[in-house]
Amino acid sequence: MDKLNDIRSLFADCHLPDWFLYSLPDGLWLYAYMLFIRSLWNTGNSNLKTLFLLLLPTLAFTFEALQFLSLYQGTGDVVDVIFYILFIALYLIF
Repeated sequence: MDKLNDIRSLFADCHLPDWFLYSLPDGLWLYAYMLFIRSLWNTGNSNLKTLFLLLLPTLAFTFEALQFLSLYQGTGDVVDVIFYILFIALYLIF
């Protein structure tokens, strides 16, 4: 535990931007999900693959919109949406 506290003290003055702490992980989770679905259905394009591939991005955009409109608890954040779009684009490119 002492070594862990020593390592923590090295980074105590390090301040990361909010987008790095909050929006980037959301985008990475979305990207990881999409890659996971692609790996499950490595061959062929089935309707089931498309359904599961679109499920999480659709939910992510829906919840952000509902939060933005104050219809769901949370903070609708444009930066989250930007990261969703960025990682969806990365998925489509690669």
